[in-house]
Amino acid sequence: MGEIFFFCYDDVRDIELSDALNRLVSIMAEGLSNGTITMDESVRAEILDWYISQPVFIQNICKDSLVNSGFIAAGNHNGNELSTAA
Repeated sequence: MGEIFFFCYDDVRDIELSDALNRLVSIMAEGLSNGTITMDESVRAEILDWYISQPVFIQNICKDSLVNSGFIAAGNHNGNELSTAA
């Protein structure tokens, strides 16, 4: 995810980091939910590991998109007790 952000930095440098991150996660989540993006379980696990390792404020930015796509299960969590919906 970070690589995508910096690759597109010139296009997004005028928006806040939180908005840019939310847009990138939304694109990925939408692709997962509508089937245009497919990934094996190892990639899903890496994304989940990335998400869990982020500070709570970044998890909060990404959470709705990931829940809506079915990538993570809905519910309150603190980053230590996540389950995938897959």
